[in-house]
Amino acid sequence: MVRNAYRVWATDGYCHGWIEALTTLIVSEKCELKSASGDKKLQACLDEYSESDKFALKYTEHVRRTLRDGDSFWRKFVNKFDGSLTTRFLSPVFVRRAGDSRPNAMFGVVTDPDDIRSEEHT
Repeated sequence: MVRNAYRVWATDGYCHGWIEALTTLIVSEKCELKSASGDKKLQACLDEYSESDKFALKYTEHVRRTLRDGDSFWRKFVNKFDGSLTTRFLSPVFVRRAGDSRPNAMFGVVTDPDDIRSEEHT
């Protein structure tokens, strides 16, 4: 299904145009990470990460993939020498159900059997 969604997006001008228009509407002109606490050191770290990992471009692509594919997956890599963070996209084609045999566990998310809105990540 993901491959079909990509094929339609890549070949159908109307589909492509709608997804790009919605992506532009959601992300707007500027995408920034802001510290909710106003901590200047934290903001400096967020600014450094945003610049080094090209966060604004990746966030735009995240929105595009979510609209096109129905979901978007990121892998996070921490440099063990300097502690810097890098993110990469993971194709939904490679996401598989883990070996968790609980009926309420699906793709790394465990839900309370009686409440679908209550979740924990494994």
